Amino acid sequence: MRLFSCVALAGLVFLTGQASATTQPIDPPAPAGGFPIATKTNTITYTDGYLALVEVNYPDPGEAQPGPCGWPAIVLVHQLRQNRFNLRTLARDFARKGYFSITYDVRGQGPSMNLNDPDQYGFTGMGLRERIDLAEVIERTSDLFPISMDPSRLAVEGRSQGGIHAWVAAAHSGKFFPPNPWRNTRFPTISCIVTSAFPPDLAELCFPRGKTINTRVLKNLFFDHPSLVIDPMTRAIVEEACYAEDFSAIHAAASAPGIDLPTLLRQTSVPMLARMGYDDQWGPPDSALRIFSTLQSDTPVRLLLDSGGHGVPSNEQHTGQFRRIRYQWFDRFLKGIENGVENEKPMRLGIVPEQPHVYRNQRSLWDFHEQDLTTGDDFIRGTFYLRAGGLLSTEAPVTGETHRQIIQTNVSGLTMNTFSQRLPHPAQLMEAIPLSTCTYDSEPFVADRHIVGLAKVDVSIDCQQTAFQLHCALLDVSPDGDERYISGGQITERDSTPGERRVSVDISLHSQIIRKGHRVRLQIENLVWHRPPMEEPLIRFAPIFEEFEVSILSTPSHAPSLEVGFLPTSTPTLVSSDPLGAISERSGYDFAIHSDSSKEGWRVALLISMSGRSPGSQTNSGYQIPINVDTLTRRALKIAPGAPFQDFIGVLDANGSAFPSLILAAPIVPRAMDFDLAAVIYQQGQLEVTNAIRLLYR
Repeated sequence: MRLFSCVALAGLVFLTGQASATTQPIDPPAPAGGFPIATKTNTITYTDGYLALVEVNYPDPGEAQPGPCGWPAIVLVHQLRQNRFNLRTLARDFARKGYFSITYDVRGQGPSMNLNDPDQYGFTGMGLRERIDLAEVIERTSDLFPISMDPSRLAVEGRSQGGIHAWVAAAHSGKFFPPNPWRNTRFPTISCIVTSAFPPDLAELCFPRGKTINTRVLKNLFFDHPSLVIDPMTRAIVEEACYAEDFSAIHAAASAPGIDLPTLLRQTSVPMLARMGYDDQWGPPDSALRIFSTLQSDTPVRLLLDSGGHGVPSNEQHTGQFRRIRYQWFDRFLKGIENGVENEKPMRLGIVPEQPHVYRNQRSLWDFHEQDLTTGDDFIRGTFYLRAGGLLSTEAPVTGETHRQIIQTNVSGLTMNTFSQRLPHPAQLMEAIPLSTCTYDSEPFVADRHIVGLAKVDVSIDCQQTAFQLHCALLDVSPDGDERYISGGQITERDSTPGERRVSVDISLHSQIIRKGHRVRLQIENLVWHRPPMEEPLIRFAPIFEEFEVSILSTPSHAPSLEVGFLPTSTPTLVSSDPLGAISERSGYDFAIHSDSSKEGWRVALLISMSGRSPGSQTNSGYQIPINVDTLTRRALKIAPGAPFQDFIGVLDANGSAFPSLILAAPIVPRAMDFDLAAVIYQQGQLEVTNAIRLLYR
């Protein structure tokens, strides 16, 4: 009776997980400082005999009682080669906020593996077994804690490996698995997920089109890790495919009906919050965008694109913003709290800084663009044609032009066997297989352009060999000739028919400013060489080891082309360093005002108000400012650039940016105040206004 009533109540509160819920939450509010928590660890047995350790954290029953159905539950799944202890701090933080948090050791990892025979059990690469494990963790834990845990309000969150588990939860929610020897019941119904640092298309990420293999897979397979035990059968299957250079069967298994995550996710209505990084070493966020763009419009989704990912700097601003949105996501879709998170723009595009030292700076303040998942009215598609002499031209050829060639040689006799056992650095690989390129440059841009989205290269080629690989790299080239990698995409072919054909290469999701006077460069290469502004470049996919020759054809009927997307860059934006929107007494509280290089030398004023945004203010010239100008505004402008309002008045730099700060060595006003800020930039009668942001002074 209790389970039935809880499910019915959850249906009233959440209306099957959609954003239209209006009833009040049924959970007692957390006190200041949070609930006291209880922690317990149990050993559970999966249906295949594997033993797993599960830890739960929840409000202490001796100090706080849940609502009639128990506390809403969040399953937190750790990264590869970690264990449940890596998530203990986060799990307890959620418990203090009134959630029942669950952590466990994923199969083949953590102390749980000490309870199992490594000759019989291990990690299977997010196959069916790991997915069933997740379902059984939820069900066994619910059986152990029937009063404290609400099984009708469930979320799954994780990063990297944990992020895949979150995608799995949304994909399989309420569905049956394909026929298997362990389970014939439905996956638990999931209320929402939060996922980060791993896109959902596992088959294409690891074994694109069944033609090659991701080098991160090779690293986990061929290099022993004390914290990861791979299932012996899984290891044998992938090793055999590697040595035979035949990945088609593995790709087919990973994309089989009932397993293929993209197909399943396109059928779900589970609210999904995803954070992805452009330059993640595992792979780009493309499949997340493609899937989200095809969902029903009433499915709540949010895609945050910034620095989050493997092998890239961890930016404090981005991490904090993600934490804030994550708390709102769980409060909204697990507790029914009306916080409006589902009404925000579904995609938040970070604009990658062009200077590598700024990109690597964990406190740098990026500009962001909020937009719909589909392209809006301000989105412009541009086409460049690959012309003779290495020119990217806006004009298509009218006559046949000289063909250009990619010629691969293998001077050292490198094989998949020796490559996979060594995984050479790109420079080392290029000693064995020299880099062969065809380069095409655009004319210098006459103004800043925001290049964004998925680009595409379409070319007609002639290859007389049955196997080849092409990588299309998009770069930003300064007037001095310095290159900045933007993004790339590849195509690998095996057992293809020799001769002429048309090929299309998708260049992965990107968002960067190409400055006035810079060129866009397209470089077509024989190796998938990923080289963003990070510490180390890498070879993303295993190369073709056979020699080949590819001719890029250029005729009026088969004009090779590059298609890219642009967004306007003229609207100035204001960004703050405190991602949670709450400030306290500490020095170096930073802001950034971003515009474009045409605004170099414009004056800038950062306005701060303690009297809100409504109705706003108007200048003598009739410009509307989105905050109320008050005594604090005037005081700040009067004493700037002195403390605490450092550089609140200044001049925009060569990129059209400025960087004010608050030096909060002493209180400027009583605590518990809300501040609203906006910036104006102006020159010779022209004035533009940024967005407004709100900070809480606590």
